Amino acid sequence: MPPTTLLLIRHAEKPDAALGVNGVDARGQADAAELSVTGWQRSGALPRLFSPAQPAEMLPRPDVVFAAASHPRSQRPVRTVELLARVLGLELRQAHGEADLEALVEAIRRCDGVVLVCWRHETIAALARAFVDEPRRYPSGTRNASTWCGC
Repeated sequence: MPPTTLLLIRHAEKPDAALGVNGVDARGQADAAELSVTGWQRSGALPRLFSPAQPAEMLPRPDVVFAAASHPRSQRPVRTVELLARVLGLELRQAHGEADLEALVEAIRRCDGVVLVCWRHETIAALARAFVDEPRRYPSGTRNASTWCGC
């Protein structure tokens, strides 16, 4: 039985050399594979979004959190949700990469409850298509990590 709710989000903001926006690691050292400062701020805000002071503001609390596996060019999906997973007391599942979508889809289908997946925009539509007929494409050039739904 597939999850009751599937939330797909794009990783938080990345560096943009054309705009002079650098990536930084958790210690503040320059690293193009990491999030921008704004991305780190957005990542830090996710726990409040999923467990706010006012329950009426709340998105469904994830029972399972997946992130696209890190590779030398990008740590961003993992960095976006690792704090959220830790605050919620969940294991961050990061075994699947972009070339491994079929295995990810099968892993998601085996989950119960609310599943949150943080993915890269290049293949998020392909992931959504496994669950809905006509997902919307993630807008090219969009610079935020707002939740995106293919429903």
